[in-house]
Amino acid sequence: MKFTNEIVVAAGRERVWELFQDVHAVVPCLPGAEVTGQDPDGTVHGLMKSKLGPLSLTFAGKATLTYDESASTVTIDGSGVDKRGGSRAKVTVVARLHPQGDSTRVTLDSDLTLSGKAAQFGRTGLIEEVAGRMLQEFASCLESKMAAGTAEQAAAITAAPPNSMRLLMASLVAWVRKKFARRAQGNRRQESQSAA
Repeated sequence: MKFTNEIVVAAGRERVWELFQDVHAVVPCLPGAEVTGQDPDGTVHGLMKSKLGPLSLTFAGKATLTYDESASTVTIDGSGVDKRGGSRAKVTVVARLHPQGDSTRVTLDSDLTLSGKAAQFGRTGLIEEVAGRMLQEFASCLESKMAAGTAEQAAAITAAPPNSMRLLMASLVAWVRKKFARRAQGNRRQESQSAA
């Protein structure tokens, strides 16, 4: 499944690019993510904890990051397995940084493949909504890190642990609103066609 998200970070492109180079600083800003190791070739090992509906997932996996400063892009290729539930995930994310005044707009184009129990939620649009909510928390955490007075203060700033119920409820509400908006738009089209 492919989807695009966008965040705006209240810092210039150079500062955001510099922070994105530091995996150990960035990953703690993503709710539920943790770096567990890094190979000499740069491959990052980690965990990603999340909840989708009734499923509690802990994906253990690895990712490679490719930086292209001339194009202002970071490409993340990752995969993981939830050993308890048997779900698997494979993802490619291309993050593009766009200067926007004193801020930086970051577009994230994701291509996610799920298998196992987690795959059933990919068909509902719930995963896209959950990802959007998590990325807003990610952006807020990045801004806090960059506003910190010292390196020690910045290192102490992490995303709040994922509040599964709050995240799920906010995502469900957004998903339902989107579905009803589409239905209402379709009804208006039918009414205008009938009147014509």
